[in-house]
Amino acid sequence: MNRLLQPFAARSPFVACSSSVTQSAQISNSPVDMKQRYIPPHPTRNSQGFAMLPKQLNHYQKALSKGLKRAEGKRFGIDVGLEDKLLIRSLGNRFRKLDGKKMAHLSYLMQENLGNILSLDEKLSDLQVQITEVKVDPGFTLISVQWLCKGEGKDQLIEKSLEEEKHRLRANLSQVVGTTCPPIRFLPDRRLLLEMDMDKIFREADYGMDYRAVSHTGRVWGSSIRDQAILNTPLKYGPEKAPPAWKQRVIELKLKRVREEEGKSKANSNYSNENEQANSKSASPNKL
Repeated sequence: MNRLLQPFAARSPFVACSSSVTQSAQISNSPVDMKQRYIPPHPTRNSQGFAMLPKQLNHYQKALSKGLKRAEGKRFGIDVGLEDKLLIRSLGNRFRKLDGKKMAHLSYLMQENLGNILSLDEKLSDLQVQITEVKVDPGFTLISVQWLCKGEGKDQLIEKSLEEEKHRLRANLSQVVGTTCPPIRFLPDRRLLLEMDMDKIFREADYGMDYRAVSHTGRVWGSSIRDQAILNTPLKYGPEKAPPAWKQRVIELKLKRVREEEGKSKANSNYSNENEQANSKSASPNKL
């Protein structure tokens, strides 16, 4: 009976052969590579199997060597000929990387919106935080925000406040942008402090130490012409030269005019005083 049913079972689509069933069960349970499982089937003498042929392996490796096929396979899966099955090589590394243009655009949007949020915030608006740079990583998993350090006592307070409020700022930024934003990391930007230190070092190297800021004597005697004019200290450039004769005559005439005017003003004041005294004496007997 089995001999009579064997040709019919091999030809019928509803009856599976025992050899094909056992072969597929062995392949599914055996620890073989995943890519051998989805290779398109090839006809054999008795039934259909899923064995790997050398020509198929060469075609598979050649398809992976091409850039477009490799990129599509890593992103969507590798089409190996089956209609309902795709070979996924790496499920854990499927993430999208941003190019430089998109990173720059996103960084600009994040910086503009974050600056508005900080200016309108009740706790952080008084600290006057100045953002210098915002950078988004290629995977859009982190936002690096640099704020300007001014070398004052508020820098530590600003750093502490930003670390405490970064989760709330992330929520507000996500609400403004309209999408889920990655975590925010605040970094202090000390470039201004470094520039100030370098300017001080170069100034001391070129002109020496600023001794005018150390002692009062150095500030008076070692200052510039403008500083001495401000401090009202006379300048001494050696022995003074006598002015020319015409200048001496002009000075003498000016002094003479000044003395004459002073004498006239004194005489007028004395005359007015004498008149006042005479008037007071003449008015006193009438009162009596």
